[in-house]
Amino acid sequence: MKDLHKVQEADIKNLFANIESHDENNAKEADLRMKNLRKMQESDIEKIVAIIESHDEDDAEEAESGYRKMGGIDN
Repeated sequence: MKDLHKVQEADIKNLFANIESHDENNAKEADLRMKNLRKMQESDIEKIVAIIESHDEDDAEEAESGYRKMGGIDN
């Protein structure tokens, strides 16, 4: 029974090591993706509103209205 316990403990340690490694890789990938982002441009408004609308029509109308009231984008 002791041997079985050692195998299970080792498996659990390996599992956590794999999870930590996976999390580190995901963080590195996210950092790379963030470097490829650019600031929103006024020409993006239509596309953004369409994405919002695909989830909630009321939110899309509110977002578009907000962008228009602001005169586009700012900050």
